[in-house]
Amino acid sequence: MLRWPPAAVLLLAACSPAGDAPADPPSAVAAPTTSSEGLPPGLAVLTPDDYAADPLSGELACAFTADGGTLLAMRGNVADRTGRAEGLVKVGARRLLGQADEPGGYDGLPDGTGFSADGLTIAVELVSNTPLAGGESPPYPARLIARWATGTERTYEGTWTCGP
Repeated sequence: MLRWPPAAVLLLAACSPAGDAPADPPSAVAAPTTSSEGLPPGLAVLTPDDYAADPLSGELACAFTADGGTLLAMRGNVADRTGRAEGLVKVGARRLLGQADEPGGYDGLPDGTGFSADGLTIAVELVSNTPLAGGESPPYPARLIARWATGTERTYEGTWTCGP
């Protein structure tokens, strides 16, 4: 692999002609179909700032957690037969708000769910019906499958936790 010294990179950048028109901003669907490792683009961990910028409504919540952070957060109302739970994910630095694929509010979330937002569909599947811990809101082993409109797909192993 050819490595350029930092000064050469700066020199090339300084000598390159500036474009007259700004580049088109990226969109969720136009996100890279593969990373530099050849993998589909990954979901990023949600932060408190993400929740503050795009708050979800609903009485109770579920979250998919992997690698020490929440990748999908969903909220919905109990006994809401026609409403769809709201969800939040992040691809790179871009937050995507969406809804559960099926109506049922919160009641449709604890056993796994489907979610769609701006060219991205997510399926959360429980791997086991045995919780990993006790308590009112125990985590369950789960799998999250993210599919982009481009046809790329990425699977995450983690936990699905629902409750207050």
